[in-house]
Amino acid sequence: MLKFSFNFKKVFLIVLIVFIALYTIMVLNTNSVIRYAKSVFLGEISLEEVVDTPLYRYYPKDLEIATTDLSINRIFVAHNFKEGYIWVKYDEERMDSSGNILSGSWDAVSRWKIHKENGEWKVIEIKEAP
Repeated sequence: MLKFSFNFKKVFLIVLIVFIALYTIMVLNTNSVIRYAKSVFLGEISLEEVVDTPLYRYYPKDLEIATTDLSINRIFVAHNFKEGYIWVKYDEERMDSSGNILSGSWDAVSRWKIHKENGEWKVIEIKEAP
């Protein structure tokens, strides 16, 4: 007779390792979204490229802005490699040449819906409290 022994600890450890590996891959797979968003916040992307996208809300529109201090951190990522969501927390301060703060957001939490088109992630919707 075939003896079957179920070891819950081993199964749990295997599932945990697979989950951590999959989540790490999902996070790394969205690095391009974070890099692109940083470029938008800093005004490094042309206005024409951004104007019809949800990320346009972060584009610097004031000509007096001399510097931007920015921090964007992923809180959580969930996607199926075609579409999903990224939750981010960001802080940004936009200053004029004298160092006066013109605008800013601190501890802002935002949910970005993402979709992969032609192998490239795009932010297609943003949910954020005003």
